[in-house]
Amino acid sequence: MNSIIFIDGKFYPEDKAKVSVLDHGYLYGNGCWTTLMSNNNKLFMLDEHIERLYESAEIIHLETPWEKKIVKKWIFETYKKNLHIKGRKRIRVGFHRGVGPDVIVDNGQLCKPSINIIVSKYPEEKEIQAVRSGLDVMTVSIERVFPESKNCNFLPSYFASIKAKESNKDDALFQNRDGYITEATTGNLFYFKDNNLFTTSSNILKGVTRDVIIQFAKMKNIKIFEKMFKLGELLLADEVFISGTTKLILPVIKIKEFLMDSQAKIQFN
Repeated sequence: MNSIIFIDGKFYPEDKAKVSVLDHGYLYGNGCWTTLMSNNNKLFMLDEHIERLYESAEIIHLETPWEKKIVKKWIFETYKKNLHIKGRKRIRVGFHRGVGPDVIVDNGQLCKPSINIIVSKYPEEKEIQAVRSGLDVMTVSIERVFPESKNCNFLPSYFASIKAKESNKDDALFQNRDGYITEATTGNLFYFKDNNLFTTSSNILKGVTRDVIIQFAKMKNIKIFEKMFKLGELLLADEVFISGTTKLILPVIKIKEFLMDSQAKIQFN
């Protein structure tokens, strides 16, 4: 990748960028992050991503010493140092709890917070193929930790992704203990039924792209409902799609071997 990585006010070549094994972000997944995209050398919804990152930090009680305008400045600086990476880019911004006086989990409040910013190439070919072929997904009975925060406890998403690959599926949908379908491993879930648009209402990470879709639907006078729904209701949908910053909009064509009638056709034009 040969990227230039930002860590706590300094820039490092990729092979020199290191963080301490004593960081509570490493030890306990005690941190949060966000990923934004570039398009034609512009950063998509930058302010919204920064706002959501700070909301994630507040949910996990991670007090950040950096002003939002400073973080925004660092993101731009890091991005400019990585213009040699061709094509569209992913920009990952992480807040970690940092290193404390010891490795005791409840001493996290004594840690000094750390920030890092990583720019990498976006796999455009994978996105194009997914849009063309659609996604074949399964459900997994699992829930994310503090789901409304994009925190570093991402083991549920990893586990669900592995389960999907083992079953020759493209992705997985989380099904919580009450039987509700909540979200995909790294994206929000939408479906159309009778020209109305539905999406999960709670216990999810409310993505920036999700908000864009909701605003766009309202602008186009598409009725949108935020609610909780179970698998049976989803299987009766006219169209289903998954959204996310690194997914944009991907159609779902099969759920648990049930073939959907059509692919998602919502377009931003």
